[in-house]
Amino acid sequence: MKNLVERARDILQEYVDKEHQGVKSRAASALGLSNITLGQWLNGTRIPNLEALSPVFGKLGVTFSLPS
Repeated sequence: MKNLVERARDILQEYVDKEHQGVKSRAASALGLSNITLGQWLNGTRIPNLEALSPVFGKLGVTFSLPS
């Protein structure tokens, strides 16, 4: 089972690929992120925290819940 960071990366990559034909700069702009930040999140050199992911996922209509 993938952890939250791995799943978030998959969701973001799918969004970039499907909604922006793989163009990270357009996806980053639509999500309110810099191109560098999105690229770092996708390649794993930077790990987003929940505060950073929450508004991005909100724009994508994605919700998540943590186990209690």
